Amino acid sequence: MLASNNRWHLSYRDAELASYQPVLRGEPTYMKTFEEYYCEATGCSPEALPRKLFWKCLHRHALPIAPFILLFNPEYFSVDRELISEVRRAVKMNQVWEEVREYFVSPKHVGWLRKRGNVRVSARRLINLTREYLPASGSPPSPSPSPYPPPEAGPY
Repeated sequence: MLASNNRWHLSYRDAELASYQPVLRGEPTYMKTFEEYYCEATGCSPEALPRKLFWKCLHRHALPIAPFILLFNPEYFSVDRELISEVRRAVKMNQVWEEVREYFVSPKHVGWLRKRGNVRVSARRLINLTREYLPASGSPPSPSPSPYPPPEAGPY
C-alpha cells in the first residue's frame, strides 16, 4: 500500500510540474528600439533618422565644414554613421554606452581633425538624446581595468 501511495504521489507531482508555466513579470516580450521611440515622438521617418541624428549630434563648430568634408571625402564620417546605426537599434542605455565606448577605440577614429578638432559626432549629445527616449536602465560602464597596478599610498 505504501508503494502504490508513493506511485500516486510521484505521478501527481509530475503532473503538477508539467502544468507549471513560468510567468515573467515586469519584462515585456518586445522592447522598443531608440529608433521607434524617437520616430514615434518626433514624427520623423525611420529612413530620415540617421541623417537627422548626424546633423543634430555633430559638434557645432563642425557644422560649417562638414558639407565640404562630405563632398570631398564621404568616407570621413563612416565611423559616425556606424555609431548612429548601432544606437538606432539600442533598447537599453547599456547598449548605447557600449557602442560609444567602441566608437572611441575604433581604428577609424584617427586623425587630428577628428580627435583634436572634434570634427565628428558628439558622443555626449548622442547619449543625452538617447536618454530622453530610452528607458533609464543602465549606467555608464566602468572604465576598462588598467594594466598597471594602482599607485601606492604616500607616507601621509
